Amino acid sequence: MALLISNSVSHGMSAGIRSLIGSIFGLSVLVCCIVLGLASIIQFMADWFDWVKLAGAAYLIWLGFTKIRNAKIKQDVVVPQIKHRRFFIQGFLVSLSNPKVLLFLAAFLPQFLSPLHDTQFQLIIYGISFVVTIGMVDLMYVLATGKTKSLLSQQRLALFDKISGAALMCGGVGLMLSRRN
Repeated sequence: MALLISNSVSHGMSAGIRSLIGSIFGLSVLVCCIVLGLASIIQFMADWFDWVKLAGAAYLIWLGFTKIRNAKIKQDVVVPQIKHRRFFIQGFLVSLSNPKVLLFLAAFLPQFLSPLHDTQFQLIIYGISFVVTIGMVDLMYVLATGKTKSLLSQQRLALFDKISGAALMCGGVGLMLSRRN
């Protein structure tokens, strides 16, 4: 969410939407993993959990560092065009590198499954519902913060970039220090 808000405020609603689409796509990949093979995916992720977690944490820290490094007051400077796919890729990688989503879904979804109905179909419905719900909530944040760029002065935007960069870095450090239960 910090990435979505940061990209929305710093680069506008379009960047936030692209980050959101990437994030939803990454989340959808994780949900498909759960639907296709809950037990085998969880076993695989158990072996690789720490590595995926560290990669995700390092990526968040790197994103935060670059955000702080690039937080400058822009006055009469021509801003270079940023490739739109960058925002999609950022959202996708941040979402995909969060193995806790797999663990959460694996712990959360089975308790709602009915043995009287097709398990695979139920997982598909619950997975789609999960992705749509997360997508709608995140969309609200993007829409709420996307117009903020035009309301803030360049100095406040630079301060926001520093704060959001620090938040991304803190998220990365928190992910790095978190323990698996």
